[in-house]
Amino acid sequence: MHIHKPKGFHNLKEFMAEISVIIVGILIALSAEQLIEWIHIESKLSETREALRAELSIDAANLKAMSDENACADARLNLLLDWSDGKVQVNTAHLASMQSRPLLWTLPITAWEVTESTGVMAHMPIKERLAYAEVYDELANERTHIWDERRAWDLLARYAGKATLDPQEARTLKADLGTVRIRDDDRRLNTPSILAAIGHLGIQPGSPPQGRDPQELCQAPK
Repeated sequence: MHIHKPKGFHNLKEFMAEISVIIVGILIALSAEQLIEWIHIESKLSETREALRAELSIDAANLKAMSDENACADARLNLLLDWSDGKVQVNTAHLASMQSRPLLWTLPITAWEVTESTGVMAHMPIKERLAYAEVYDELANERTHIWDERRAWDLLARYAGKATLDPQEARTLKADLGTVRIRDDDRRLNTPSILAAIGHLGIQPGSPPQGRDPQELCQAPK
């Protein structure tokens, strides 16, 4: 086996030229690696933005659908209040069903939870990330109000099938209606700011969720 000794440098100029070639080669390799990493991150960010925007579009549509039933929910509560005062007769057979309450839709936040756990959000510009975080913080709060409102409407199921109310039941019903209104107001109060925050991200509400006509709740139970 023949071992070739490295070629010696005749002068400083040759030495510096060789070093320059090595340095340039290292820089090119590093730049290529960084470019590949940047392309990978941008691809993940694009995928993340698409998922978040799709989810927020659904959330906005669900919020709007719930708002569309607000007036009719008020009408239904007023009708039951009049019934508790003995002013009207109400068919209470459906008080335990969804026919007698607003459709309080779920607000999905799965895309945000998944992307937060992957770490890709750390590469998103801080201003954009904060904008998404603010929206999802508000959505988390609104989800709590929606669950509370659902439970409040569930209270009315205890009067299902009753033709008349005794004085104690009438007082209890009025208290339950007050609870529903409080929980309902909590949800309604937050809705405009959430829709505005989603709109500031350039996201429009998607297709309305499939359900009944919002005006159906305005009709007296039959």
